[in-house]
Amino acid sequence: IDNLLAWREVNNKEKGFVKDGNITIEARFTLSKIVGIRTHPFIDFWDSNDSCHDVALVINGEKIY
Repeated sequence: IDNLLAWREVNNKEKGFVKDGNITIEARFTLSKIVGIRTHPFIDFWDSNDSCHDVALVINGEKIY
């Protein structure tokens, strides 16, 4: 954490992080330990064929199951 930038530096347009009103931040990290593995299945709320859906909401013409 020694090389974190202060917000005033990140928000300074001259530093090059601000472009078109957006701020781009790059983060690099090293994974040193995995504590658990996801065991429950992924649910895709856009897929009408998934067997766990019993209702659909229609919002702005899009179905969400």
